[in-house]
Amino acid sequence: MNIDRRQFIICDKKINREEFECVYLDCGMFLNYHKDLPVLKLGDNYVVGKAFSITPIYPVAENSNGSIEEQIQKWCGRFIVYSQGIIYTDVTNSFGVFYLQKKGVRIISSSIHLIVETYGISRLNSYELDFRGRGDTWDFYPGPYTPYKGIRRLMQYERLHCLGDQFVTVHSIEWNPVYKGMEPLELTRNLIQYIKFMLQSVAAEYDGIWVPLTGGLDSRCVCAWCKAANISFETYTEERNFETHGVDMNKADLELPKKISEYMGVKWHLCPRNEWDKKRWDNILNHSMGMIRNANLYSYAYNQYPKGKNKNIILHGSIFEISRGYYRNSMQGECFNFEERKQVLNKWLWRNLSKSDVHKKSILTWLKDIEKKGNQEVAWYDRFYYEQRLGSWLGDLNQAMDIIDFDRISPANNYEIISILLAYPQKMRLSGEHQKMIIEACVPAIKDLPINPISNCERIKWYYNRFKYRLVKSCN
Repeated sequence: MNIDRRQFIICDKKINREEFECVYLDCGMFLNYHKDLPVLKLGDNYVVGKAFSITPIYPVAENSNGSIEEQIQKWCGRFIVYSQGIIYTDVTNSFGVFYLQKKGVRIISSSIHLIVETYGISRLNSYELDFRGRGDTWDFYPGPYTPYKGIRRLMQYERLHCLGDQFVTVHSIEWNPVYKGMEPLELTRNLIQYIKFMLQSVAAEYDGIWVPLTGGLDSRCVCAWCKAANISFETYTEERNFETHGVDMNKADLELPKKISEYMGVKWHLCPRNEWDKKRWDNILNHSMGMIRNANLYSYAYNQYPKGKNKNIILHGSIFEISRGYYRNSMQGECFNFEERKQVLNKWLWRNLSKSDVHKKSILTWLKDIEKKGNQEVAWYDRFYYEQRLGSWLGDLNQAMDIIDFDRISPANNYEIISILLAYPQKMRLSGEHQKMIIEACVPAIKDLPINPISNCERIKWYYNRFKYRLVKSCN
């Protein structure tokens, strides 16, 4: 059934399930984890998940070159680290960590389902996500609150403690200033050097490396990185349409991936829809506790994946938009105080905020938090992308997709790499020219291919499907 696959829970008891392993931690709590979730013991520390170093100076191994915090900054992947009673996360918290304190017991998990099942937590919020709303809702629950009583999401500006007076403390993230003022070409050289080392470490562990390729810029950049690292990989594209996945597949997403793959000399796979499997659909909703509704969940129910090899990993293209002002227009540029920001979000997200107590409570709390909790150097719309789009949306999506047979990481999920991406001149970042420069340095042949061209016919079809769905929904 695969429910709770690759999940962990740190709590006061051992989980008696055949597919789970258990480690007694030095804080007096138990780390329970699914047998398919990698757990690496490094001295007194535990690395839970997949981590790869971007430099030989800080390997994912016992290391005397720096503190565990310094080492983690040089690691890429999707992981948490337990060290002397403290939980550290990867730079975007892409594992997605939830916590609860019940009757003095501290509970930490990657899975709301595990917490609910183990401790009998009730659901408070009746609001159900609907991905096919195409704008009526987000397809995730923003942090720090969840629809379940007392369960909160760990934000990137927070850190968890298994011992001591405080369960949650503030953790301030400031991007590495060494890259500020560097010339774009020098930034690109540094970035590619890190990426090459990291991807070669990935290739040493996996015989199947896959890039889900679209007509966009981000997945193309990942492909260029793989070519620069001289590793063997293949690409694939999932067939989708509005009726089956709630999102259309435009012509560019069908034609460009094949063309890009041919230019690079790698094999491309089109993954068509198989027969709908209601059991798989129910399982993934149960596994994720309905925390996200995304096209990838539909792809799981249609079993749309390439035929894997012995050990497989997907390299996805998320995170880049933190450097491209992804929400800059939606959030009306820079706003400098709580009231201005609140008005902007009330206008932009009014459908969500009017229907969902979780969205309303989380957004108000987040707005108050960003007034005082770290990362002040980043524009508020980029911080929204970093803490909500990556920490909440991507964390929930990754957790849901733990149910599949493939491991998954973003090669950009590293402190140094994000610091470099943010150090390019703003004009380059907003236009995506910095990514084109990176691609040109790796695979010049694919730089000038079109990026997500959409015809007028496709645009009209998008609006038509959206209007039709809302009309049908309102009538029901």
